[in-house]
Amino acid sequence: MYSNLTQRAFQLLKDRFKEIGHTPSLEQLAALHDIPHTLTLMAEGKLEQKMYLSSLHPGIGKSTAVTTSVQSYIQCREMYREQGVIMCFDRHEEIVRMVKDMNLPRHLFAVKVANHSSNRELNEMGLGSTRINEALVLLTTKQQITRLGQLGQKFSDMSRLYFRDKPRTIRIIDESMTMGVGLKLAVRKLAKVPDELSDTSPGVARVIEEITQELLSCANGDVYYMRDLEEGAKRVLTACKWGSVEARDVANVFLQILGRELTVKATERGHVAIDCDDTLPEDFLPCLVTDASGEVRGTYDLQQKYRKNLVRLKSAAKDYSNLTVHVWRQRSGKSAYQANGNKVYVTEIVKVINSRPNEQFLVLRFLSNPELEADIIEKVTRPERVKFTHYGLHTATNEYKDIPNMIITGIMSYRSEDYEALARAAAGLKTSDGALPPETSNHLRHGEHAHHLLQAGCRTTPRKSKGAGCPEARLWLIAPKGVLSDKEIARIFPQCTVKRWVTTPNALKGPRQVAFEYITEMIRSGMQQVRGADVGRHLGMTKSNFKRDIIENVDFTDTLQDRSISIEKRSNGQYFFCDTSYLRELVESFTKGNQIPISISL
Repeated sequence: MYSNLTQRAFQLLKDRFKEIGHTPSLEQLAALHDIPHTLTLMAEGKLEQKMYLSSLHPGIGKSTAVTTSVQSYIQCREMYREQGVIMCFDRHEEIVRMVKDMNLPRHLFAVKVANHSSNRELNEMGLGSTRINEALVLLTTKQQITRLGQLGQKFSDMSRLYFRDKPRTIRIIDESMTMGVGLKLAVRKLAKVPDELSDTSPGVARVIEEITQELLSCANGDVYYMRDLEEGAKRVLTACKWGSVEARDVANVFLQILGRELTVKATERGHVAIDCDDTLPEDFLPCLVTDASGEVRGTYDLQQKYRKNLVRLKSAAKDYSNLTVHVWRQRSGKSAYQANGNKVYVTEIVKVINSRPNEQFLVLRFLSNPELEADIIEKVTRPERVKFTHYGLHTATNEYKDIPNMIITGIMSYRSEDYEALARAAAGLKTSDGALPPETSNHLRHGEHAHHLLQAGCRTTPRKSKGAGCPEARLWLIAPKGVLSDKEIARIFPQCTVKRWVTTPNALKGPRQVAFEYITEMIRSGMQQVRGADVGRHLGMTKSNFKRDIIENVDFTDTLQDRSISIEKRSNGQYFFCDTSYLRELVESFTKGNQIPISISL
């Protein structure tokens, strides 16, 4: 039997859905019911000290369920001894949106963000940040908790966040939450620190030089004990007026990792020392986390396995059968744009946008490539219908929900050391606690790619709900082979249609034209596959140059695809060019309704 508060909140939720014409499936409603029920049990003190995760997809109603639950609690708060509510967000805009959605009387809430002059209007909302102790509901950023948590402070000791001189009982975190933070120290950057200390503190500079050399002598995967420094040396590093933000940040990380074991990774960019810290205090649990990426991100899997303090609430699928995803298999990371230039991508992006001249588009780019916007705007018809955003702003916004078309110009990826640091943070596994299984980082990498695709893809019309599914929408994605396979995309967006993004290759020249003629001639002669090594020898190219200039060239691969020739990489690392024309003929035959005799030998 559910409590009166749960029933009241759930009825308010259904009434709200009726007002806006939202008709989720029975399965989705059952999963949404878990949100008010969890918050009710939290208010009653009946939950274990764990994180309770709701992973419903965008548009199903997680935020509305939270809003109506808090509103219902406020109406009968006397029954629960008026325990305080704290709601944590990533960005200020999300706080403003929630204040508007909840529509609370001014005397019931307060907002607390960093004390910058630019934030004065936010901090003055409701009762104001100087009267937090009187506000039943506090809206704040996650950083207000995690910054102190990393210093080892308990939530119960964060008195400036209290309600009526006590820690708040009902705790809600919007979007993603990892209980720790990865710590990474690039040794090449640490090596620059002594230059800024040699005149004022030569002794400290010499110690850091010694540590740098010791780290550089480590092999990949070695465990290194970072010695602690005397208090005087620490004060020098804390008080130093650094010549750059990078030097200051390196010094801060260096201070954090003193006196502990570190994992050293030898990467293409040099040696990196890795560890992690907890940031969300254990006594902040129980709390509710609403993260649409909860089912695809590996961070929660690691938390569940190692910390054993995660409870997954009911889940329910969303039907994306009205979504078509067009995929262009092409290198599209930051380095690829730097190497290839924007032109090769802009040409195809503009073709797509101009093919639907009366519809709006949202284009997602990397933060480091603002020039891409101007390059696209210059060539599209009616540029006012094209909106842009970048990674970092691709989550938790409804601003673009009425736009039916989206182009994702690349999937955000991180370096291998970043994935290991994040994995340790999620698992709460410091170097001194042991090594991570080798497959962990790869699992996490796949999960983060899926997270970015789901969050980005649901900024536009797929975010909305139409019954149990979404309205008609189209998504164009540029991603290399090995990142987000068609099968993975279909798992992220259940029931969606995944198609090849048909691009027009530029005319081949030089070695690429020679390679193409050699491969097609071999296939015409009757060969079903051509060894990449033979093509490389024919061109007189080294293995690395052959991979970079031939295998990974978008015009070359697209030209081969148009001729029904695929590139396959075998388990031994060898490349083969394979004739797949028989597959096209097979599909065409089925499409025309022809029967193909199939013989089976027993």
